Amino acid sequence: MSCIIHINKSTLDVTIESDDLNIISAFHEKTKELFQASNPLEKEDKPVSRYSLKKTVFLSHRFDDYGNEVSLSLSTFLRRLGLSF
Repeated sequence: MSCIIHINKSTLDVTIESDDLNIISAFHEKTKELFQASNPLEKEDKPVSRYSLKKTVFLSHRFDDYGNEVSLSLSTFLRRLGLSF
């Protein structure tokens, strides 16, 4: 059996080599008790909020008179909704 304990500023790394899993488990529990250690908390991923999204619109149109006319009407409508481009 061998054991290495490496102590850093905010971390405690314990390496144990043994064929007996009971020894490894007991040493792990005793080390946690002596150093009052615990596993680091997992970072929580913040869910994406619909309020933090930016309002965007991708507009593609034909570059002829009809496309320009439809584009003008649509851009006026979107501007009135509060979208800017």
